[in-house]
Amino acid sequence: MNFYKILQGCPQIILAAILMFFTSSCVDNTLGEFDKAIDILGNESANWRQVVQDLEKSTKETISYEIENLAKTTINTAGSEMRCNATFINDYVRHEVQKEILKRRNNLAQKIGKPPKTIPDPLPAICNAVPGNIELKGKRPQSSSIEFYGYFLNPNDIQIIAHLNEQKARQAKIEDSTSPRLIKRNLAGGQFKVSLNLGNNGISGDFLQIVDRISLKSQNQEIYSINVIHSRTETIGRPITASSRSNMKGGYSTGKATLYRNGKLAIEGTAEATERLTGVKATVNVVGVDENGNVLFSEFLDIPTACGKWDACSSRRNGRSDRYISPKIAQDVIRLNIHFSER
Repeated sequence: MNFYKILQGCPQIILAAILMFFTSSCVDNTLGEFDKAIDILGNESANWRQVVQDLEKSTKETISYEIENLAKTTINTAGSEMRCNATFINDYVRHEVQKEILKRRNNLAQKIGKPPKTIPDPLPAICNAVPGNIELKGKRPQSSSIEFYGYFLNPNDIQIIAHLNEQKARQAKIEDSTSPRLIKRNLAGGQFKVSLNLGNNGISGDFLQIVDRISLKSQNQEIYSINVIHSRTETIGRPITASSRSNMKGGYSTGKATLYRNGKLAIEGTAEATERLTGVKATVNVVGVDENGNVLFSEFLDIPTACGKWDACSSRRNGRSDRYISPKIAQDVIRLNIHFSER
């Protein structure tokens, strides 16, 4: 029997119930697709463009135009302070897209009396600091501030932790010299850059004399750390250098390392994408060995991600970091080995 004729013979109240059933089922399906997209975007490796495309197909809603505008606005807002490059795009924009879909989902849920959904606050990410360490000349820091560049930053939610040098702390008669100390000061800045004051009304040089490193902590996790360099010895002997190049999935990476005999290790890395859509996300590992082949130190640098040649961001990215190891160890290093890996 024809389904249309059956409906014609049904009382109006039955037709209304059938209509409500199909409408409710459709809304619940849309709500489920929103939830699925939100959960996928909670994964750091999620491709937000693909998630949006899949969501449009499953819900028949047109949202990609708004999302693309959101992404462009987000990137432009960061401006010249955006030092994280493709990492920023992959993480920050992914979260902004997740929030936009969440808003749409909760608006729909409210209309049909379903509870709202929430997502956890993202962990702040710091990509680099300028300068990269706190250097003291006598009791005075060489820089009046340290600038930290990243995203998801909230100065009021980031703790400043001092890790003491046990010997110097004991000499200064500091109780419990082995425990990290919370510094009761706030960082200054906004969501893409925060500053640590080392000048007037900042962390004093007297206190820094007994500190080995300063770390930043949020949500009970350490998110970044910088060393306090108390003295710089004269360079003894010529520095050791090494450079290497490695083919990666979407292009190649190069690395260069220089070890000075005073313990300073300068690591430089470049990622360059040669493919149209595939980027390069590389880590360079510098290993120092002695004359017997024993590994004396191993240091890593995550090279900023190079985007594919057709992407909006740059297909070539450079990174640099200065590390400090014991000058005594540096004197025993005879060779540097450079290894690359994809992350």
